[in-house]
Amino acid sequence: MTIQLDMYQTIAVAVVVLMLGNFLKHRIAILERFCIPAPVIGGVIFAIFTCVCYVTGFAEFSFDDILKEVCMVFFFTSVGFQANLKVLKSGGKSLIIFLILVIMLIICQNFLAVGLSKALQISPLVGLCTGSIPMIGGHGTAGAFGPVLEDFGVKGASTLCTAAATFGLIAGSIMGGPVGKRLIEKKNLLKTAIPEDNSLLIEEEKKHERHTSMYPAAVFQLIIAMGIGTIISKLLSMTGMTFPIYIGAMIAAAFMRNIGEYSGQFTIYMGEINDIGGISLSLFLGIAMITLKLWQLADLALPLITLLAGQTILMFLFTYFVVFNIMGRDYDAAVLSSGVCGFGMGATPNAMANMQGSYQVVVKDLSVIEKIATAYETINAKPLQDGTLYLLSLKECYDFDLKCDEEKQIEIYKDILESFEHISEAADEQGNRMGDSLANYYADSKAYGKGDFIALNGGLFFLGVLLGAVFLFGTVLIMYYKQISEGYEDQDRFNILMKVGMTKKEVKQTINSQVLTVFFMPLIMAGIHLAFAFPMIQKILMLMSGVEAKVFVIVTIGCYLVFALFYVLVYVVTSKSYYTIITSKEK
Repeated sequence: MTIQLDMYQTIAVAVVVLMLGNFLKHRIAILERFCIPAPVIGGVIFAIFTCVCYVTGFAEFSFDDILKEVCMVFFFTSVGFQANLKVLKSGGKSLIIFLILVIMLIICQNFLAVGLSKALQISPLVGLCTGSIPMIGGHGTAGAFGPVLEDFGVKGASTLCTAAATFGLIAGSIMGGPVGKRLIEKKNLLKTAIPEDNSLLIEEEKKHERHTSMYPAAVFQLIIAMGIGTIISKLLSMTGMTFPIYIGAMIAAAFMRNIGEYSGQFTIYMGEINDIGGISLSLFLGIAMITLKLWQLADLALPLITLLAGQTILMFLFTYFVVFNIMGRDYDAAVLSSGVCGFGMGATPNAMANMQGSYQVVVKDLSVIEKIATAYETINAKPLQDGTLYLLSLKECYDFDLKCDEEKQIEIYKDILESFEHISEAADEQGNRMGDSLANYYADSKAYGKGDFIALNGGLFFLGVLLGAVFLFGTVLIMYYKQISEGYEDQDRFNILMKVGMTKKEVKQTINSQVLTVFFMPLIMAGIHLAFAFPMIQKILMLMSGVEAKVFVIVTIGCYLVFALFYVLVYVVTSKSYYTIITSKEK
C-alpha cells in the first residue's frame, strides 16, 4: 500500500513533527543539552515509523516536497543578510587566521572522507556525504547538498548527509566541553583570560530589535534578494561549476545588507529576517526529515560508522593540536577550540554551548559576594594587564542540601523551573525580553539528573545489549550451520578413514580440533585486537564520558568472558552434533 501526500499534507505533517520535537525537547534534558533541533527529534521518530512500515510491507509513504526548496532558499537568504562587514572588520587579524583554519578544516574533512571511502572501496561521493557538508554545514547544508549528490548518482545521499549531521551534533557537543576543560586545566590558562569588548555586537542587537509591523517589510526584502539571487545563480552556472540554488540569494542578501549599512538609505530589518529564517529552517528540516528513507542506510552501515569515526578523530586532533596552538595557546584559544568542536561537527548553537564554561566559587556569606561584585565592576571599568586572575562573569547561585527522598527533590526542582517561567512571563509583560531559553536563570538537581542519566543510559544499554546479542547469535549460528553442513559433506571421508583403522577417539579429536579452530580463532584475534586498541579506546571514553580506567577494565574483561563462555557452550554443542553426523552413517 502506498500513501501519497500532496504538498499541503506534507508540510502539515512536517509541522506536526516539529511540534512533537518541541514537546520532547522541553521534557528530555539531554536533547536540550546537545542542542538537537526540534525538527530532527520529531523527524527521526517519524522516519523510523516510515522505515518500519516499509520494511514490514505495511505501507510506503510518498511525499510532495516542492515546498522544501522554497523554505531552504528563504533560510539561506536570511543567513546572507547576516554578513556585516563592520562586525567582520572588528575581528581583525584573528578572524583572518580563524578563517584560514576553517578552510583547512573543510579541506581535511573532505580529503579524509574521500580517502577513507576509497580504502573502504565505496564511491568517493558517498564519502563526501560525511565530509564538510554535514559536519561544518549541519542539517541545513546537508539537506541542500543531498539532492545535488543524488543528481550525481549517489542513492540515498540526503539520508546519508542527514544521518551524518545528526551524529555530528551529538559528537560535537560531547567532545567540545572536555577538550576546552582539559586545555584550560592542563595548561593553567585561567590567568591568561581577558575581558571581551562586545559593544559592537550589543549595538547591533539593539539596532535590530523586533517590531511586529516590520515583518512584512522583512519578507519583501527576503523575496527581493531571492529574485536577484536567481540571476546571480544563472551567471555562476555559466562557469561550468555546480552551485546550490541558494548561493545566488545569499550573495544578493549580503550586498543588500552592507549597501543599506554603509549608505543609510534604507533599513535592513535583521531581527525580523532572523525570525523568518528560523521558521523557514524549521519547516525545511521538518520536510527533509520526514522524507528520509532510513532503509537506504542498511548497505552502508559499516562504512558510515567508519567514516564518522574518522571525522571524530580528525576533529579532536585538529582542535587540540592545530586550532589551540595557532590561535595563541591562551584561554581564548582553548575556549575557541571547544567551540570549533561544536561548529566543525554540528552547528553554531553547539559551538556557543561548548564555549559557555563556568566556575563556581562558594563563599561564607553575602558580604563576600558584595566585595566580589565591587571588584568585578572595577575590573570591567579598567581591565588588569598584569596577568592577575579576574572574573569573567558574575552570577548569583543558591545551593540546597535537601533531606528528603528523590521524588520530593524532583518535585521541588520542577517547582523552581515553574517559578522561572512565571518570572519570564512577568518580565515579558514589562517589556524586558529575557530570551526563549531562560538564559538568566538556571537550575539543576542531582536527583533529576540521576533519573535522566539512568533513563538515557538505560536505553543505550538495552540497545547495546540487543545489538550485541543479534550480532553474536548471527555469528555463532553461521559458524554452527557451516560446521554442520561440512559434517554432512565429510561423512563419506570419515567413514573411509574409520574403515581403514581410524578410531572413534581419533575422529573425535580431529573434529574437536577443527571446530575449535573455527570457533576460537576469531575470539583470540578479537582479544589481541582489543588489547592493542585498549589504550586509545580508554582515552576516547575518558575524554567523552569520564569513565574511570578501573571500571572500564572490569567491564571489558567481563564482556570478553561472557562472549568466551557463550562460544564454549556453542562449541560443545557443535562438536557433539558434528560427531553425531559423522558416526550416523556408520550405524
